[in-house]
Amino acid sequence: MKPDISQLDPDQGHALELMLAGGNVCLGGRGGSGKSVVVEHYRDLCTRRTAFLAPTGLAALNIGGCTIHRFLGLPAAMPPPGYMHPPTPSRRAAIEAVETIVIDEVSMVRADLFHTMADMLAAVPLPGRAGMPFGGRQIIVCGDFFQLPPVVPEEERPSLVASYGGVFAFCTLAWHMALFQTAWLGHSHRQGMDREFVDALDAIRTGWRDPGRAGWAIAWLNRNATITPVREDCSTLCTTRLGAAAMNARRDAQLPSPPHTFNAVVNGPYDERSCPAEMRLQLRVGSRVMLLANGCTGEGTVYVNGDTGVVTGIDPGQAAVDVLLDDGHVVGVGPHRWLEQEYQLVENAQTGEEELVLVTIASLDQVPLKLAYAVTIHKSQGMSLPRVHVSLEPKPFACGQLYVALSRCQSLEGLSLSRRLWPWDVLVDREVIDFHECALGREFAGSHAQLPAPGRHLTVVP
Repeated sequence: MKPDISQLDPDQGHALELMLAGGNVCLGGRGGSGKSVVVEHYRDLCTRRTAFLAPTGLAALNIGGCTIHRFLGLPAAMPPPGYMHPPTPSRRAAIEAVETIVIDEVSMVRADLFHTMADMLAAVPLPGRAGMPFGGRQIIVCGDFFQLPPVVPEEERPSLVASYGGVFAFCTLAWHMALFQTAWLGHSHRQGMDREFVDALDAIRTGWRDPGRAGWAIAWLNRNATITPVREDCSTLCTTRLGAAAMNARRDAQLPSPPHTFNAVVNGPYDERSCPAEMRLQLRVGSRVMLLANGCTGEGTVYVNGDTGVVTGIDPGQAAVDVLLDDGHVVGVGPHRWLEQEYQLVENAQTGEEELVLVTIASLDQVPLKLAYAVTIHKSQGMSLPRVHVSLEPKPFACGQLYVALSRCQSLEGLSLSRRLWPWDVLVDREVIDFHECALGREFAGSHAQLPAPGRHLTVVP
C-alpha cells in the first residue's frame, strides 16, 4: 500500500521530495519537528538499495537499521587518519551494492568516523562513479547539531581538531565535498501551538548567539514552569547515569512489595550495550516503569515505546507484567525480542535478484520495561513525553543537554524543574553556531548579536 503523504507539513513534503530526487540531503530541525516521520516515508517510497545507519546501537534500533561501525566492519576504536580498514568479503559486497545511505542522529557522529566512512565508500565506487565523493552514492544525514554532540574523551579532542578541524562530522572535508542540500523542518509538532513555549525552547537551543533572547527564555521558564524538588507522577530526566540509577534504586526500594527478577535470554553475539532493556530486570508491584517497545494485538496497538505507568501485577512464571498506563489503560506486557542485525547482499528466492537486506545475527529476549523514576537525558533522546521533571543536580555539563531535556516535554503544563535555571545551565558549541550560520542562515535571520570569542563550552550572558 502506498503511504499517505497528505499529512506531511510543507517542510516535510519538500524534504521528502529532495531525498527521493537522489541528491545528498541534510535533514535538520528542532526536537519534535518530525524528522523521523520523513525518514519513515522515505523508507516506504525509495526504490534504491538503501542502508539505514546510526552512530550508536540504540539509535540504530530506533531507525530500524544497524550501526555505522557494523556496516563498515570497523573496530570499536577508530583507526588513525589515513588507515584503510579492509572489510570482510560479505561486508564489502554490501558496501558495493548500497546506493543510498541514511545516517540518523548525525550530531553524534564523530569527525573521524564520518571521514573513514567516506574513504571506505569511495574505495568501492558504484559502476561508472569512480573518483566521486562516497563512491557516487546518495548520502542523507538527519539530526540536530544543537542536541547531543559526539562522545569524545578530552584526551582525543586535540587529535580530532588537528586532523579534521573539529569533532563534528560537518568539520570534515568529506562533508563539504558532499554538497548537501539542506532541508529544514520549521514546525514543532511535539509542542503543537504553544508558541511561547516553542520560542523559549528555541532560545535555549541556540543559547548565547542572542544573549537577550536566551535571558528572556530563562526568565520565562523560571516564571512559568513548576519548580519543585521532586515529582512522583512522571519520569525525572537526570544529567548523569549515576544520578538516574541512584534515584531508581532508592525510589523502588521504598515500595512494600517484594521484588521479582527477570533475566534476559541472549542468543548469539548480541551487543548488550545496544539494547534498551536490562539484562537483569527487577520489578515490584507499584514500580514506576517505561515501555521499551511497541505492543500490538489483532485489534491494533496496545502500548508504544516511551509509554509510562505503574506495575499492578506480576506473573514471574509467565514473564508477564500488568501495567496501569498514565492514560488510564491497563496493558499486559510479555517478553519482547530485540534483534542484532547487519546488512548483507542476499539472493531473492523468487526473482533470483540480489537484494540488500538486514540479516539477524543475534537476539535478546526480555520484558520490555525499565524503572522510570529517572532516565538519563542522553537516553531520552528522541522521546516525546506528556510530563517531564528535569533534575539539574548536578548541573548540565554537555552542550545541548538542557535543550534536549526541556524539549522532550509536550507542553509547558507538563514541565517541572528541580530548581530555577541559571545562564550557565545553557551550554552551546561555537562550531555548531558557525555551521548553522552557513547552512541555515534563514533560521537566524534578523538577529545581529555579537558572537563571543571561539570556545568549546559557552554560556549565555546573564
